[in-house]
Parts: sequence; C-alpha cells; structure tokens
Amino acid sequence: MKLSVLRLVPAAFLSLTFLCACGGGSGPVTPAAVVPAVVVPVVTVPNVLTISAATNASQNGAYTLPVTRFTNNLAAGVAFGFSGLSTDGKLGTEMAVSTANTVRDAFLIFSGANNAVTFFGCSATPATSCNGLTFDVAAQTITFSNVSWKDSGTETFAVNGTIAVPR
Repeated sequence: MKLSVLRLVPAAFLSLTFLCACGGGSGPVTPAAVVPAVVVPVVTVPNVLTISAATNASQNGAYTLPVTRFTNNLAAGVAFGFSGLSTDGKLGTEMAVSTANTVRDAFLIFSGANNAVTFFGCSATPATSCNGLTFDVAAQTITFSNVSWKDSGTETFAVNGTIAVPR
C-alpha cells in the first residue's frame, strides 16, 4: 500500500497541534508573568494662565487664552508678537519676543465693571523686568513661572502657565 503525501500532511499537522497544546509533552507550560509598564502621564495645558494671590480676588482663576501671532517689527528689535483674549472675555494679553529670542514685552489686561481696565506686565520700554518668563524657541512657548506683577496702582497677583504661540 502506497502512502500519499496528501494523507501524511493532515496527520503531521494534527500531531504538531497536539504537542504544542500540551507543551511538547514535557508537562504544563506556565506563561511568563507580564508586568505592565508604568506610564506617568505628562499633563501640559498650553494657553492656560492661572492667576492667584490677586489683591482683587475676583481675578483669581484659570484663563484660557487663544492667541494670534502678529508680524514682526525688526526695527524695534521685535521678532514677532501675539495677542489674545480669554474665552470668558475677562483677560487679554499682548506680548512680544525680541530678535534675541527673549520676552521683550508682556502684558495682561483685565476688563472690569464700567469698562475699567487694569494693566499688568513688563516691558523693555520703559525698562520693567520680565523675570520669570521664558521663551522656548523650538516649542514656540512662553512659560510663566510664579511671575508676580503689580499694576500702576496697588493691585498685585501671581501668574503661572504656558502660552503656545502659533507659527
């Protein structure tokens, strides 16, 4: 009696399947323990500034600031600038980055009752330090790190957050 290859292939396949299911005949196989990787999420919320410790407590809070980039003024040493108004209409901003990639001017403007406007900020002209503000050239972001500002009167507050500047 001749054996056909077509009859041997199914028999070989069934034998292989049986051996694999039984761990090759050497006893039960315990799978290796799978330890999931620990993932620490990075939470970054660009264009949200948090105002705290405000003399005028109604200014405390988180403000989302969509911003629009505007053209440069190289003659004034400004590479580019941007402006925006918070989604609730209470806080506006206008900032400029110098040709040396530093924050040259940064203003936060609160709109209050009876069209009262309060300005806070720093500027190269007149010289008011922009300490606590950093500009990341690659990411095109400006970060506020515990910036403490005073208006022209007696109001003060602290600012933290990041603004992503559109390219």
